[in-house]
This record gives sequence, structure tokens and C-alpha cells, in this order.
Amino acid sequence: MKTAIVICGQIGSGKSTVSNCVASRMSNKVVSFGKYIRQMAHLSDRPDSRKSLQDLGDGLYRQIGAVGLLEGALDVAAVNDEDSVVFDGVRHEEVLEEIRRRAGQTIAIYLTVGQEERFRRHRSRSSGDMTLEKFQAIDSHAVETGIVDLANHCDVIVDASQPLPSVLKDLLAEILLGQ
Repeated sequence: MKTAIVICGQIGSGKSTVSNCVASRMSNKVVSFGKYIRQMAHLSDRPDSRKSLQDLGDGLYRQIGAVGLLEGALDVAAVNDEDSVVFDGVRHEEVLEEIRRRAGQTIAIYLTVGQEERFRRHRSRSSGDMTLEKFQAIDSHAVETGIVDLANHCDVIVDASQPLPSVLKDLLAEILLGQ
């Protein structure tokens, strides 16, 4: 990889939205760990519920490690050595470090948003029965709990509770400064 832009954050922080917007504006490919996990769930006839995907992702990480998880996601996205990419949904420090090792240049960005706003966002795209208690349960799954610590390993922290155009403006400015 030439350049890697890594977008990290908790559930409902805007990772996928921001990743897709940044990739579109910079003509980069998106490497989505969520897409890779969903594909693995489909291949093994697992349900695609949030908990099932979290359990599968956690199990895969334990089984194949950071390198295997990264290679699987790169394969699904059909990335080659000459591509610049935006990574959506990195959840482990070891995966971030492996990306840094492989890419010519890496900028890691952590999106921060308060729990109330993250719940509101998640509820708006979930089935009608999402409660705060259910959100807190999925937010406290083992695969999610270490994400907050990733902020300490990122180059930039962005307040993603702002409107999307403001977030993108701040983010793109930071990316351009880092290049």
C-alpha cells in the first residue's frame, strides 16, 4: 500500500460514513473489516446479527491474528501494493500496527462521539426495537471495549459529533497536513 488512512471509533461514531466520503474525495479504495466479517459469516452460514458478527470477528482475531485479519480484509477489497486505501473499522492495536508496517505512509484517525449521540445514530439505522440497554450491551462486547484505547495510538482525534461537512473539512485538512 502506498498510503493508508485508518478510521477508528466506537459504534455509531461515523466510521463507515466518513471512510466512504474520504475515499471518494481522495479516489482511494475502502478496506472494510465489517465487510470482511460479514462475508465470512455468509460463507459459514452464520446469522448477520450484530452479536453474531462481533463474536465471529473476535473469534477470527483470536484464531488468525492481526496479520490474518488484515490480509482477509485486503483480499476482499482487492487491494494491491500500488493502491492508497482508507481502512474502515480497525478495532485492534495490533491490526493498526500491521497497517503501519505495510504502508508507505499511514495516518490513523479516531472519531470521538458521546454515547447519547452514538446511540441515536445506531438506533436510526437499526430495527425499531433498539433500546439504550441493548445498545449498551453491544457497545460493551469484548470486541468493542478496546476501541477507546485505540485513540492513544492514533495520529489525530476528531470530534465527529459535528455535522458531516464540518467533520470532513477537519479530517481532510489533517490528512493533507500529514502527507
